[in-house]
Amino acid sequence: MRKLRHVHVALAALAGAVLLSATGCGGSDKPYVPDIRPFGTANWTLEWADDSPSTVTVAAGQSTSLPAFHIQLRTLSGEPGVVTLSSSFSGSAPANTTLTWSSTTATPVVSGAAVSLTPATGGATVAGDYPIVITATDGNIVRQLNGVIRVTGFTVTIAPANSNVVFNTAKTDVVTVTPVNHFRGTVALAVSGVNPLMFATDLNPTSVVITDDTAKTSDLLLNPNGDVGFGTPYKIRITGTCNGASAFGEAQVTVVAD
Repeated sequence: MRKLRHVHVALAALAGAVLLSATGCGGSDKPYVPDIRPFGTANWTLEWADDSPSTVTVAAGQSTSLPAFHIQLRTLSGEPGVVTLSSSFSGSAPANTTLTWSSTTATPVVSGAAVSLTPATGGATVAGDYPIVITATDGNIVRQLNGVIRVTGFTVTIAPANSNVVFNTAKTDVVTVTPVNHFRGTVALAVSGVNPLMFATDLNPTSVVITDDTAKTSDLLLNPNGDVGFGTPYKIRITGTCNGASAFGEAQVTVVAD
């Protein structure tokens, strides 16, 4: 019993010595707190940024004011490595469409590493909704997000498509701009295809604002008051543009005598 009591005393003294050696600098009596990091595989998430929709809308042929997907890679635990980013369409890819990353790699951080993906379309891209898969890979860890690229557009028509106009007498046709697949924006209108020395033309208004799925109209005033040929058909073209996207409509008018 006397030997066992001596062992207990020795252990207690040793514990006190360890505690004293673990005090802070300058003789602080606060116990040492080790920097313990989570053990095991690092974990992170792939998520939409707060200001990013999961559906990005772009008009066919749009070349300015392009929208983008905004994503972020957020650390949950451990120290993630460099993550590789890629994208693909889950169905048929729209023609003349490119997808551009701000960076194809990123390292997750607690606050969220920001990356963007910008789609661009060509004038021949067909309007429609195209599902896209965004993939982030770090070794055997794979995260994915599902988004949609909505390609919109608009059409321009002139009514009537064929008509007669009396020489030196003004007539009014109707130009209609119709949104396709929920297009939104301001469409500027311009007349082309006619010689200003033959026809006086005027559009009112010269632009229409599409805020919903309702078509908008503009009046086209035509007056053949120049050196025109009677009985000759003339082609009138109205072109609409919005941020690089464009469409046109055509009509044919024939000048007749009084």
